[in-house]
Amino acid sequence: RGGDPAERAEWCSQVLSAACHRLKTVGLANPPDPLLDPVLAPCASLVRQVVRAEPQLSAELAGTLTESLLACCGSSAVGGGKARRHGESHAQGALREALQQWHPSLSFDALAPLLAPPASPSLAPALAHLSSAVRAAPPPVVHHALPGLLPPLFAAFGSSHAHVRKAVVLALVSVHSVIGDALMPHLDPLTPPQMKLIAIYIDRQSVERESASLA
Repeated sequence: RGGDPAERAEWCSQVLSAACHRLKTVGLANPPDPLLDPVLAPCASLVRQVVRAEPQLSAELAGTLTESLLACCGSSAVGGGKARRHGESHAQGALREALQQWHPSLSFDALAPLLAPPASPSLAPALAHLSSAVRAAPPPVVHHALPGLLPPLFAAFGSSHAHVRKAVVLALVSVHSVIGDALMPHLDPLTPPQMKLIAIYIDRQSVERESASLA
């Protein structure tokens, strides 16, 4: 849409607000409503287009966008049909693109509050996006973000769901891949079995890197 930049920004803001509201309302429906699920993919696509067209606006609304896109992620595994899965795929892609566009510290700030609810279906997807954001960030930014990221990660480690616990491990291994052993003193709250699991995955990653360098 052309015209005055201020009018364009205002229009994009209204589009984002409407799309995010719809994503949260439909995405969080429990159980999923198959009659409403078809709106998820178009709404996620609208968000993606505005993120591309108005990067500053999307950065200002990073928390809202992240929460709204994650609202329809993860639930397709426990309910919903093709439209729900299609919508989740679009939401995942839109969030992935947004996180790549934002400054890493902004991505961490947007994701951290969504790592807390251990029962949320979107917790595992949020952890996966966090892992990707960490791997793309400079070491000083990751180290600075630890006080805000580690407490919810430790809490999520106590989840009764194995896939969530594994996602936490992978997120912590991603942090280690960026800042190395500077992470280890921050892991004191973890139990010996949890530390052993992290060590196994760190060693596995080291072996994979060595193999890749020799290939």
